[in-house]
Amino acid sequence: MTPYAELLVRPADGDDAIRARFHELARRCHPDVVLTRRGTDWRRLAAEWARCSGAYALVKTQALRDAWERREALVAGRCPACRGAGVTGGALKKAAVCAACRGEGRSSR
Repeated sequence: MTPYAELLVRPADGDDAIRARFHELARRCHPDVVLTRRGTDWRRLAAEWARCSGAYALVKTQALRDAWERREALVAGRCPACRGAGVTGGALKKAAVCAACRGEGRSSR
């Protein structure tokens, strides 16, 4: 599962929207908040908090989101510069063809 799916946000959402969603989830599953609830499944909440906080750590700023996207592109064998688009993509607004993959859309590694 991607960190975006874990937090129920979109990759295009800004830092403020992602932070707000994380704080919503924290109010629901943070260990300090739920200590007062009786009959709570502590193991499930601990696992949920670990997933939530881990996902937020990966995508809380635009720089971290870009780094995560590049790593995912490399793992999938796509070009990390254009994220596999091959032709003008994300950061390549002015270029007709990605210089890193020469328009192939695949990493040379």
